Amino acid sequence: MDKLSGVYGKEISRFLSEFLIKKGKERSGINQWVGDVTGRLDRLSVGGKMTRGSLLILSHEMFEGNDRKNSVIVASALELFQTSVLVHDDIIDRDSVRRGLPAIHKQYQKIIPPESSGESIHFGDSMAVCAGDAGFFLLYELLSEMTAGPEVSRFIMKLVSREFARVVYGEMEDIYFGFSATTPPPDEIISCYISKTARYSFSLPLVIGAFLAGQKKEILDSLEKLGENLGLVYQIRDDELGIYGKMDLIGKPVGSDISEGKKTLLFSLLLSCCKTEDRRKLEKISGKKPLPKKDLQYVKDMIDKSGVKGKMDSIIRENMESAGNIILKLPVAPKYRAILDSLSGYISKRDK
Repeated sequence: MDKLSGVYGKEISRFLSEFLIKKGKERSGINQWVGDVTGRLDRLSVGGKMTRGSLLILSHEMFEGNDRKNSVIVASALELFQTSVLVHDDIIDRDSVRRGLPAIHKQYQKIIPPESSGESIHFGDSMAVCAGDAGFFLLYELLSEMTAGPEVSRFIMKLVSREFARVVYGEMEDIYFGFSATTPPPDEIISCYISKTARYSFSLPLVIGAFLAGQKKEILDSLEKLGENLGLVYQIRDDELGIYGKMDLIGKPVGSDISEGKKTLLFSLLLSCCKTEDRRKLEKISGKKPLPKKDLQYVKDMIDKSGVKGKMDSIIRENMESAGNIILKLPVAPKYRAILDSLSGYISKRDK
């Protein structure tokens, strides 16, 4: 995935950066915050891997599309959405660092007027919410620059609006799960993963790229399913890395999902496999801050003893087999089929 982003990421980053800087200058007369917000969004955006935008351009290329201009425009809009979502996510998750920089709400906490120093947290959160909102509106302005014709533009606008809204619904479900005293069943968590991560991160860019290349509904439906398979496995691996990964690679403390009380698929399956006494202990550990090392080790020991790792591997294998079958039937050149196979392998075995 890093190689894929490296191929297309620079082009997307350059285009998006030029757009944001341009808008900051055009509207600088409104007030001081126009250039401030576009500058912060620019710096945060270029620090990303441009995965979603890169997948869109890859999909467009592998179906022999020749509309590079509109592909880059929509790819950049997807990346601006991702950046804006992360601004809000960092407030929700109370994260202080994003892409090697202080989270936007943390940045704003440092510039609060002296007379309001006691309100720095609320000020930072409020300003960051506004910054994320600005990003959402800017991405639709960016999409309005498409020159692909009214029918194509309408389809894309409708599709991205639907999928972006679905991300919000998935986020709300995830927040509810986190505050709930009970752990939801695995099928509800999987549904949340598909809405919150899989579809907009994988299905959406693959479908739009192919659509811009003139592909019909049958192919688009296959790519939508392929994206769900890949995105679900990506999120499942994220759960596992949250327990077994290395902090310098995953970018967050190991065990933070447990200490934050997140209802991951891994934790849900673990509870379903445990005896009553062990389940009660695991439920007490969930949400404990700070999380003692002995409690993290207990969770790892229970995962090893319960056989839940085998269940996770089974779900991954099922989705990888489905993805492989879809890739095999796609009407694309062998080199692109190999790229998709390589991407699938990376997702299922990634360590960061």
